Amino acid sequence: MIKNIAIVSLSAGTIGEPFVKHELDIGVRRLEEMGLSVRFMPNALKGRAFIAGHPEARAADLLAAFADPDIDMILCAIGGDDTYRLLPYLFDNGELEKAVSNKLFLGFSDTTINHFMLRKVGLDTFYGQSFLADICELESDMLPYTKRYFTELVETGTISEIRPSDRWYEGREDFGPDQIGVPLVSHPDRGFELLQGAPVFSGEILGGCIDSIYDMFASEKYPDMPILSEKYGLFPKKEEWRGKILLLESSEVKMPPERYALALAALKERGVFNEVSGVLVGKPMDETYESEYKRALVSVIDDPTLPVVCNINIGHAQPRCIIPLGVPSTVDVTAQVIRFGGSGGRITVRFAARDELESVNVLRRQVQALHAAGRPELFRPGFPEELRDHVYASFDDPSKRIVVAERGGTVLAYAVLNRVIKPENPYMYVRDHLDIDEFCVDAACRRQGVGSEIMRFIRAYAKEQGVGRVELNMWEFNREALAFYEAAGFSTYRRNMELKL
Repeated sequence: MIKNIAIVSLSAGTIGEPFVKHELDIGVRRLEEMGLSVRFMPNALKGRAFIAGHPEARAADLLAAFADPDIDMILCAIGGDDTYRLLPYLFDNGELEKAVSNKLFLGFSDTTINHFMLRKVGLDTFYGQSFLADICELESDMLPYTKRYFTELVETGTISEIRPSDRWYEGREDFGPDQIGVPLVSHPDRGFELLQGAPVFSGEILGGCIDSIYDMFASEKYPDMPILSEKYGLFPKKEEWRGKILLLESSEVKMPPERYALALAALKERGVFNEVSGVLVGKPMDETYESEYKRALVSVIDDPTLPVVCNINIGHAQPRCIIPLGVPSTVDVTAQVIRFGGSGGRITVRFAARDELESVNVLRRQVQALHAAGRPELFRPGFPEELRDHVYASFDDPSKRIVVAERGGTVLAYAVLNRVIKPENPYMYVRDHLDIDEFCVDAACRRQGVGSEIMRFIRAYAKEQGVGRVELNMWEFNREALAFYEAAGFSTYRRNMELKL
């Protein structure tokens, strides 16, 4: 259980201003009533002018909080818009990497940039709440949905799953002392909404506030932010997004739809949507531009197979859950739940056991149904014309083997391999090679590196068997699969594709 919380002001120094003293007192009392010891880092309460003018002091507070062995959790006071200025003081001499320790770190909004910083030094963090915005809420208590997740985090050190709130709240416009105890206006909520793609997908979640993310590329607000972001490698490279789930939520500024589309386009230009397994979209504050944002997502992503789930209670719209970043996660819109840990984790590739054949056939039929619905199958050479509903493979025939990729006991993908040996007749044109007869990946697991793991296994197996090449047939219209095979090293040979070893 968490006992000692350090509060830091990494973006704005609002909690040090006299006009929020009543909110600060409420927040401290609530944390102490939960049995928590609250410590404000040395510069956290020095006010907006000081915090704005001294990024080195903000960085010093963060480093000191990580270095203090008595502190269990670092809680950001609030967001802001210029925490990027901490970069030189945290990375020029490896300061953050040297200081970082296994503490909980929680914040949202401009703290998105701090989450990216901490990811660079290997720390998994928590996104979604802050001291002033959530603990200091002026109602008689924290909002129930918000409090549920904060309590789980401090009591267990993690979040096991999130489910949607049954209500959402309009943003408070007046935060004066006379508003203490005044309830927020609320409305019934609709749960997680599948905008497009498969309802179930997995991956580690990465992202945050789209406003702050876009500022890493756009120079209108801070001309040096893109420069510093590039210098310190703040935004992950394209390959680092492979298999991740992109989290996007919009700020209280209520970004106009045109700028929202530009922010999405910047992510697309960097290849993010070609790599991620899905997108989670936070509920916009006051539901402003909700339909416009959805249209922009569909239009800019321009890939109806990529899952996009909207109306997540995360970010600037209240109430707020907490999402762990960097841990295995499974989104299940049908069940209205996002689970963390558990069956996520490492992918294992091996030859199939006899009792797994039915799981393989279930996956084959799923992919077959996608084909019947007019969608090219994922990473498959092509079914025979009869479109049988089961895999032809003999466990007693060493020349034909089934390879499976599984995680947590669930088959995510399979490949059928056929060893072809040149006959004794010298006039028959058949080369010794390994055929990939079928290659199918579960639609919910695309862009998670599953296909690449199987391909590495096949390459190693072919070399072990002394085979000089791997071959497969490929439908030319299936451009996604063609791109995958070409990236794996295959080239076109007559009507086939081949991989020379």
